[in-house]
Amino acid sequence: MSYWYGPCERVPWRSQRDNPVDAAKQCNVTALIMAIAGSALCLPDTQGEQPEAVLARFAETDPRVMQYMQKFQGWAVNLGWPPYTEQHTLAVAANLWLGPDDKPGPVCYETDRPLEAVVVDLVRGHCSVVTGRFTPGGHLVAVVGVHTAQWFANGPKPADVSLSSVQQFMVHDPWGNWHSGYRDHDGARCLFTPDELMRLVLTEGKNAKWVHWIA
Repeated sequence: MSYWYGPCERVPWRSQRDNPVDAAKQCNVTALIMAIAGSALCLPDTQGEQPEAVLARFAETDPRVMQYMQKFQGWAVNLGWPPYTEQHTLAVAANLWLGPDDKPGPVCYETDRPLEAVVVDLVRGHCSVVTGRFTPGGHLVAVVGVHTAQWFANGPKPADVSLSSVQQFMVHDPWGNWHSGYRDHDGARCLFTPDELMRLVLTEGKNAKWVHWIA
């Protein structure tokens, strides 16, 4: 037998291609919005605007975000990177945007999170965003489901997860379908083997991955 865990198809897929704020650079924000919404967190009221565009503008204009980026990611400021393209800064911006200020935000970012932890989060109903070499310049996608031969109950830990039992990860890709070379712009419900993600997701070939996750 095998089992699907995570919100999977219930997560609304979003394309970055129609984002009015520099669409080619919006994989970070679009994937994160899918992960936040897919993890059953409430998004702020955006008055009919795309939430990913609103978050991108918030990151560019909120002085607290820029202060953080200048203090901790000054190299990205010097390179002229928008704040929504630097992952640590994006996590800070998302938490400030989600509010309130007096509570720890739900969005976390790590550069050494194993795929086993991504599986555990999916079992708990939480999506993740992973950074990888899906495109030559780098790209982010939302991991929304996992298909595995393992049965999990009672709050598994990463040490309980066997990646060899995982058959597929379900991914929502805001740019389209990687397996088509992105000729297909529909990136909903794309399926990846663990070997593919291990090879694609930074750091490539190692189990220490660059991941946004929802606490």
